[in-house]
Amino acid sequence: MRRCTDRRAAFFSELFGANVRYSGGVARLPAFVGCWAGGLAPIIAAGLLRLSHDRPWSVAAYLVACTLVTLISVYLARRGRRDRRLRS
Repeated sequence: MRRCTDRRAAFFSELFGANVRYSGGVARLPAFVGCWAGGLAPIIAAGLLRLSHDRPWSVAAYLVACTLVTLISVYLARRGRRDRRLRS
């Protein structure tokens, strides 16, 4: 968990300027969201398995969808950071 937190801290510090970066609520948000979403993932996977009559394709599709959301988010965040640097 620590390795993931360290990477997120560096990622978020590059995303936002110094006037926004150190707000207290945002600092705790990634940890909360990670615990919440990570805690729900097994419940969602179990529900998908039950709905698909124990066929694993539904869980695989869920994991692929989560991965796509992550990749798109990182791409858009990096693109936004690059655009802000060009405007400066």
